[in-house]
Amino acid sequence: MKNRIFVILFIITVVAMFSVQIYAKQQKTIQSVETNKTSPGKNIEVKQAGTDVSKSNNKFATRIEKPKRNIKMSDMLKAENQPEDNVTLEKTGKTFNVVLKKGSETKQQAHIKLKDLSGDEIADITADYGQLTDSEKMRIQKGEAVLRSIRSLRLESKENDVSVTDTKGNKHRMKAKIDVNLNSMNDDSALDITADNELNDNIKSKFDDVAKNNKMKLSNRGGVLKVEKTALKNGQEVQNATVSFKVEPEWLGEENMNNVKILRFDEETGNSQVLSTEFAGIDDEGMLEFNGISPNGLSTFAIFMTENLTQTSDTKFDWGSLKAFILPLMLIITIGAAYVGSVVRREN
Repeated sequence: MKNRIFVILFIITVVAMFSVQIYAKQQKTIQSVETNKTSPGKNIEVKQAGTDVSKSNNKFATRIEKPKRNIKMSDMLKAENQPEDNVTLEKTGKTFNVVLKKGSETKQQAHIKLKDLSGDEIADITADYGQLTDSEKMRIQKGEAVLRSIRSLRLESKENDVSVTDTKGNKHRMKAKIDVNLNSMNDDSALDITADNELNDNIKSKFDDVAKNNKMKLSNRGGVLKVEKTALKNGQEVQNATVSFKVEPEWLGEENMNNVKILRFDEETGNSQVLSTEFAGIDDEGMLEFNGISPNGLSTFAIFMTENLTQTSDTKFDWGSLKAFILPLMLIITIGAAYVGSVVRREN
């Protein structure tokens, strides 16, 4: 008889414990999804200036949906792309040099504006050749040319300004550009830059995985910037980069600015990462700018709205979730105790 009572009490206790743990785990899941909505953040209210969002589709109707900026490094040597101030560029083997002539300013950098066939500027390049010596300055003053090797190059692409459809089906404007530091380059080095909002399933899956590993869930995607490299390798010619996305305030809505993240997928390694992302301000048209630092170079970038998923270890019991479960728990214990009491009375 005592064994029967012990077994019944044991079963009731186990059922009650498992029920409470299952309920607690469900509560944790609900809380994790709701964390983004309940946590304080930098919510902003801005009005877009100078652009009628309702007419943005008409404004960009004549634009190519996926503009491509082909930036060829060899174009730096073309006459129309030479820097000003009596400075010219030349190339010897794999080395790019600057030639400073009489009348040139004694700066440490030369600025080149690359133009396409139509004459539109597609990139600004800063060539750093370092500080001139006193003897070099004297030679320039005498009318002698001074040859200097370029130490490093910084390339900033012009903004791609396009109309895109986000993952919620809403049309909005998006601007994107890259700012890349180059260690060196080759004759046939080039960059193709495409702005849109499309990702293939493989990259999307990679982004979902890396977001999950960072305790985040990807929500609305606001734009994609794809950078295709020719004769440029990350970690060799390409040092690092900063990618900039500008989005309309309507895309952000009432969401938290801290939850806007820029992600990167590296086609060469197959790896993806969440970039360190910061809000950089509001431009003259009222668009919100977010910058992502990419220490590993160029590839495919995308800007997302995210949700924070706070995960608690399953080994730690959440007693707070027990409050709403007290009544069912007490009912289980009461019914069990009544049943045991009735069995005891019948036996007696």
